[in-house]
Amino acid sequence: MRHTYFPARRERSIRGAHPDGYQATTPGAPLRDLTVFDPPWAWSAGQLVSTPRDLNRFIAAFMDGRLLKAEQLREMRTTAPR
Repeated sequence: MRHTYFPARRERSIRGAHPDGYQATTPGAPLRDLTVFDPPWAWSAGQLVSTPRDLNRFIAAFMDGRLLKAEQLREMRTTAPR
């Protein structure tokens, strides 16, 4: 994952080319530009920055069993009865 990083403290913009991000607080409300913000405000919930390519690489490795032992992956895929 060459383009995934944890922003430095007070780093308020995303490195490199990226799309702008917008949010409406309620349906029909004006859009607020959230492109420049402080990712640590939500701590790790919003701080890791990645690219679609890196995310796809991670998910493929995860689901192919390259990151966990087979027993651990099997346990994660096992659901609990309702």
